[in-house]
Amino acid sequence: YSKLLAREVAKIESNDFAKKIEKPLTAVKISQGKIYEHTDAYTSAVNKFSKNPIPLFIWELDEIDVDKLLARLDKICAKLQKPPIICLDYLQILAGNSNNTKATLDDVLHKIFTFRRRTNATFIIVSSLNRMNYNTEISFEAFKETGNIEYSADVIWGLQLDLLKRDSSTIDAAKKEIPRQIQLKCLKNRFGYNFDIGFLYYPNCDTFTPNLEYRVITSSQTSRTLKNSNVD
Repeated sequence: YSKLLAREVAKIESNDFAKKIEKPLTAVKISQGKIYEHTDAYTSAVNKFSKNPIPLFIWELDEIDVDKLLARLDKICAKLQKPPIICLDYLQILAGNSNNTKATLDDVLHKIFTFRRRTNATFIIVSSLNRMNYNTEISFEAFKETGNIEYSADVIWGLQLDLLKRDSSTIDAAKKEIPRQIQLKCLKNRFGYNFDIGFLYYPNCDTFTPNLEYRVITSSQTSRTLKNSNVD
């Protein structure tokens, strides 16, 4: 919740990110109650969430068993009027101390996808990457011990720094920038085409904003695309 408030305060103070965010109120300061110069914007953000509360459940579990987790989610799904969006951060933690991590994760994914079909819930599953792929372009090979997810998932996205050159010094320098140039790369899309999208990431206020200069689509290009498509 502190991250949501940090983003909302930044949105208010920057006029919907139209101007640069100089000294944003961070989630850490919100957690510590140090709102100081941001009192008005913070009050407005709190009032907004109070009027339109977000039905958000956050669980931090010490020992995670996929069967117990799904049983708990089952109870929530039964109470809701519509299927929930469930974010799991992160997949590999469900493998625990298994001697065969890949086989365990395949079993976990099978149970999750079975649950999804039964409840119509949407899962957003975060996966760790292989350390050897940290300095390379994001690809299927970068996903750690999750061969089954390539087959089962409807959409696979990879998030990476948007760089022409990838080495340790360049990456370290890019991480120090505010905002950071971020690329979301679609590696698989069961119901459409693959794509790349650019974002500006402000780590000090947990905010992603569209990089409008990343790929400009003119109205003529849009109309030509629609004219050549077979979709009504």
